[in-house]
Amino acid sequence: IYPSSSQTILAKIGENGDNRPKHFVSEYLSDNDATLIIPVSSLKTSSITLSKGDEIGVFSQGGLCVGSGIWRGENLPITIWGDDASSKAIDGMQKDESFYLRLWDADNDIEYELSCVISGTTAKYSANDILVAEALSFSVDMNEAQSRKEPAVFKLRQNSPNPFNPSTTITFTL
Repeated sequence: IYPSSSQTILAKIGENGDNRPKHFVSEYLSDNDATLIIPVSSLKTSSITLSKGDEIGVFSQGGLCVGSGIWRGENLPITIWGDDASSKAIDGMQKDESFYLRLWDADNDIEYELSCVISGTTAKYSANDILVAEALSFSVDMNEAQSRKEPAVFKLRQNSPNPFNPSTTITFTL
């Protein structure tokens, strides 16, 4: 028996609509993609501890968020979106392009760059591929980064209103 309304369907997809990442948001969808699976076992030998609600984002070499997922304490599949060939803009991964991962610690609102080992090689995109992370680790020693008191991550947000007005506001975080 099928649900009688879309409200019923939406309630089944996620708990109160929290099934989509809020920190790492992928803007573009395309007709070609790959899947990255981050098994719980990939964390067993690392210093990374994930909490439910943390997010992992996949980024192109140009810094474009091309996929993300919310950690729920179980194996995490993430769709990695490829470039849409019908548009002139590069809005996804290119064939054989390397990608990197970022972790958002939701409790502390901090981002970390991650290193990912996939079958003994670097992470590269290919449409319709299924990639399984064998191991995840921090790209830099987090104790060293925190002792330098430098921001591990910065964000420059969209200005508002547009820059052609007499004044504009640009929000940033460190």
